Amino acid sequence: MNLAVLLLLALLAVSMAAFAALRLAAARRTAYILDVVSDVRRGNGNRRLRVRPGGGGLERIAEEFNALLGEFQETLREKRSAEAAQRLMISQISHDLRTPLTSIMGYVDALATDPDLDAEERASFLRVVKEKCVFLNALIDDFFALSLLEQEAATPAAAESVDLCAAAEDVLLSFHRDLSRRSLEPEIRIPDRPLVVRAGRKEIERILMNLVSNTLRHGRGARRIGFSIEEDNGRAVCTLSDDGCGIPATELPFLFDNPYAGERLASGGSAARGLGLHIVRRLLERMGGSIEASCGPSGGVEFRFTVPLL
Repeated sequence: MNLAVLLLLALLAVSMAAFAALRLAAARRTAYILDVVSDVRRGNGNRRLRVRPGGGGLERIAEEFNALLGEFQETLREKRSAEAAQRLMISQISHDLRTPLTSIMGYVDALATDPDLDAEERASFLRVVKEKCVFLNALIDDFFALSLLEQEAATPAAAESVDLCAAAEDVLLSFHRDLSRRSLEPEIRIPDRPLVVRAGRKEIERILMNLVSNTLRHGRGARRIGFSIEEDNGRAVCTLSDDGCGIPATELPFLFDNPYAGERLASGGSAARGLGLHIVRRLLERMGGSIEASCGPSGGVEFRFTVPLL
């Protein structure tokens, strides 16, 4: 056998050995990748692909796979957090609904079974029942409004417009009786020309009614309530203030949070303030506006919100 044949056979043997080594390396990489994927499927989300340089293009696949795993883990964490918050919210809502219902049932039972109640006591009990029913109706209305906002969160707000000044006048007029009963002196400064904002009439009225209702409910000791509308750099700026007992400065940053979710509630925070202010913030954000609360210049609380002008 001549030298050329021997060299050809040697080259062929080396090529076959190299090919076998490549196949063995590919088989090992394939087995490794399958092992990682199977481990992830079994629930080990911390597993990652580790491919050395020169892996025949597998480096890019490994990078994309690892990035996909990271996004999946983050989505899973958000899902579990949302589920925990939802369970907490349902529990708290059930408590907040049950409390006034239990009180109503007690008063109704007394009215139906106690023959010793005189006319004045019966009238007093009926007033309490009515107040509890009004509170319960408002609470359910807030839950329903928040549910709608959650459903509409992923869609842009409809392109609507409304005269903010006219809407504010109508809302404030609807509170005339409450203001008179509490001897509150309103100080109202509204432009005598239309200020058209990018919002719906119903949403603007809801914002104003929630803010005024909150001021009347929590502004203990107030003798004055102020409301003003100004135009500033393409936005309408509305300010509502009172001179009541106010709110501790440490609580102001949390006024607009959802009281039925989050760490504050889980650690003992109170949901007594209700959903009204949270709904106000969500509505304003949806229409491109914002709101903030601060201590008023003469005591009390000052709410200041903005809405884009058309």
